Amino acid sequence: MGLRTLNMNTTDMIIDDENDILNLLTNSPQNVQWDQVLYDLQNKSELIDSERVLMQLRKRLECNGAPHKVLEQLIGMFPKQLAFSIFLCVTRFPDCTFQLFNKIVEAIEKHTYGQMEYCIKKFNGDTEKEKTVETIIGELLTLQFSFFDEYIATSQSGNLAVIQWVKQRFPDSVTYIDGHEFTALHGACCALNMEIIKYYIEWHLERKPKGRGGLYSMNDSGITPMDTLIDTQQNLTPILTWFRKHGLLRSSDVSKWLLVHRSAHSSSISTIRFFLELNPSSVLAEDDDGNLPIHLHLGLRYRPSRTFSEQDYEIVQLFTRYGIINGGINTIGGLFHPDPDIDGQACTLTMVLVTAGEKSANRIWELIDGCLNEAGPYENAPIVHAAIENKKYIPDDLFKFILSRYGASSLNDRRELPLAYALKIGATWNDCVSHVLEIHREAINVVDEDTEFHIVPFAAFHKNADLDTIYELYRQTLNICL
Repeated sequence: MGLRTLNMNTTDMIIDDENDILNLLTNSPQNVQWDQVLYDLQNKSELIDSERVLMQLRKRLECNGAPHKVLEQLIGMFPKQLAFSIFLCVTRFPDCTFQLFNKIVEAIEKHTYGQMEYCIKKFNGDTEKEKTVETIIGELLTLQFSFFDEYIATSQSGNLAVIQWVKQRFPDSVTYIDGHEFTALHGACCALNMEIIKYYIEWHLERKPKGRGGLYSMNDSGITPMDTLIDTQQNLTPILTWFRKHGLLRSSDVSKWLLVHRSAHSSSISTIRFFLELNPSSVLAEDDDGNLPIHLHLGLRYRPSRTFSEQDYEIVQLFTRYGIINGGINTIGGLFHPDPDIDGQACTLTMVLVTAGEKSANRIWELIDGCLNEAGPYENAPIVHAAIENKKYIPDDLFKFILSRYGASSLNDRRELPLAYALKIGATWNDCVSHVLEIHREAINVVDEDTEFHIVPFAAFHKNADLDTIYELYRQTLNICL
């Protein structure tokens, strides 16, 4: 009975000791009382065998770092248990010396299997990878900026000096690809530490001169470091310019990797503009699902409900302007391009108006007017003719509004009135022609300059003309000259 009581008391004491050190590690993560933690571990080294204590100790080192003297003592006391966590710590936080770095590497070399087992268990490391020091270092570099537990990487995160030491000791580790095909550059691009991004790229180029610095290496989700980098509202013009000067970002890359599409829904307008300047035709390129960049901007960019920001207006204007001057005359920069997610009468412009909201409609139309004015004379951006051509994607109410706003008396570059153009391409009476005629009834009496025929009999000679529509037009007037 006495022995049982003694065992219970001993167990209670151990639990109390564990709780004491856990309180030190969890109550104030940013200001851990490391002197007390070290004192407890030195005097009760068996605490490191507690799964709860070890888990919290690793977590604090990986997420919040620790002073240099603490790291030196811990790597000396518990190299087997803490080498991985301390290495990750010194790659993330600034407090490390070359001497400490070497001690950590020696611990990993001595206890390789245990470090890899921890990597697999905690960070979903690849069980198929060979359990070597090189594998562990490669895994650590891919995890440097990873968002595990409470760690949040920023543009200030990362210790370049440690990375430089890693390069000296393990020169091929920058080319390491983990089980999910992530690389060190994926992480650096997520954190936006530009100095480390450049260093990794230059290092990668040294090891693989034809590898484009690793910028376009896809992980198993199809995401490249470039995709990761541009997923921010930050102005990336300096780093993108650096890429371009080093031959890592060309017009062909913008096209191949759909960088305008990728940036449309997540990047700043400066990034979108940078890619458009490199490859203007991308503005009207479709992805595999038929989306133009503007569709992705409208459909995927995060915005609070019923809000359309100043940047939203600017990006819509940017896409429309670039679209008009880069081959989009027949869709007014893509505004009349079909909405790929809706069958029937739905186009980009309907998406814009719905997303912006009814209260913003006037400003959207003013934006469109501005783009049309920038294009120059009407024939450079014949919005009514384009609406007629794409009528099957434009709802009747929107089509009528376009006619009422812009009229139907302007000529396109072939000197055709909207009514003549509608008849030539085979537009039907109910769907299109009746609305055009209602806006400009005088057009029915216009004589073609070349044939001297009135518009209706002239239109009847076109192979695409809709005969029912021609007949209906004859009924509309008695002033047709045959």
